[in-house]
Amino acid sequence: MDSMAARSMRKSGGLGRMKSIRDVARGAYEGTTKRNTQVTMSTKSTNIMRRKSTKMFGANIVQIKPGRGSRVSLIEQVPKGLPAGVNSFQIGRGQLIGKGSYGRVYLGINFTTGEFLAVKQVEVNQRAAGQDKEKMKEMVSALDQEIDTMQHLEHPNIVQYLGCERKEYSISIFLEYISGGSVGSCLRKHGKFEEDLVSHLTSQTLAGLAYLHDKGVLHRDLKADNILLDVDGTCKISDFGISKKTDNIYGNDVTNSMQGSVFWMAPEVIRSQGQGYSAKVDIWSLGCVVLEMFAGRRPWSKEEAIGAIYKLGSLNQAPPIPDDVSSPGAISFMLDCFQTNPSERPTAETLLTHPFCRPADFNFLDTELHRKIAEAGGDVKYTGQYSK
Repeated sequence: MDSMAARSMRKSGGLGRMKSIRDVARGAYEGTTKRNTQVTMSTKSTNIMRRKSTKMFGANIVQIKPGRGSRVSLIEQVPKGLPAGVNSFQIGRGQLIGKGSYGRVYLGINFTTGEFLAVKQVEVNQRAAGQDKEKMKEMVSALDQEIDTMQHLEHPNIVQYLGCERKEYSISIFLEYISGGSVGSCLRKHGKFEEDLVSHLTSQTLAGLAYLHDKGVLHRDLKADNILLDVDGTCKISDFGISKKTDNIYGNDVTNSMQGSVFWMAPEVIRSQGQGYSAKVDIWSLGCVVLEMFAGRRPWSKEEAIGAIYKLGSLNQAPPIPDDVSSPGAISFMLDCFQTNPSERPTAETLLTHPFCRPADFNFLDTELHRKIAEAGGDVKYTGQYSK
């Protein structure tokens, strides 16, 4: 089938040159019916087009391969005889945009719809697992858990799961693409955030967290690197690889083991052997994220992992709040999150009513951070390095 993407790429001329993924996507989408879910937001210098990404549950997904040495797809290699309509999607995988515990994340394009997406790809073979069969089983189990959790979630502040493709030696998870990168990467590139921006992002993260907890999901690895920021200021919780479902979200579960990233862990996670913990650990981690955004660096920044573990597990201490945070509202919010007794720590729903989560007259599109990530987004290139 001669797709719109294929015709667009033929018109572009050479197969040997790098082509902007934005141009490819625009060409793929021109002439198709615009969906009712589109919303246009205008600023003086930027038009932002937002719409829901197309879900591919149960569809036939084909990752297109380029010719050797070419930078974009050879049209002749687009598979023939695919089922017509939305039950078949052609996916191209581009440049590496992130790495995780169990795989790599690539920028991709759905040639069928012209939409960007993120492709999380994990090799599931003994070589990737260092010849360790148990580790390979663990990798597959973590992916299955992530897929099973995410496919039932739909919220503006949760990264949308779009579908997956299973092959003999790899699993690809297709996710909504968030162009601004992670909050953590923004902090590393641009420095700490102003209070209004921290408040804006915190309230959204809390909304997503309250939704997760209402659905019986513990995230267990909340940190700035796992919160993605779109160019319009929408932030979304991502990375559900070690999340867990439970019937009693704020009840102590003795089966919960030590999971997560040390510097964002609550004290009860460190001491979890035989005792367990509840979703209140996510509230502690959220406090660490707020601290992270104010400080521009991780919590326990002056400690190595072993030092943080000792102060958390043995001394029952919270990470120190930076001296330059003077806002009573911000300090109060973090102290609520850092209640060392989990039963005294507020729920996500309760924290949504905290005065700190109500920034007045704030518009992300007027911020310097919006300008920077919008400019950086224009540099994204589609290199045509597809999956095999």
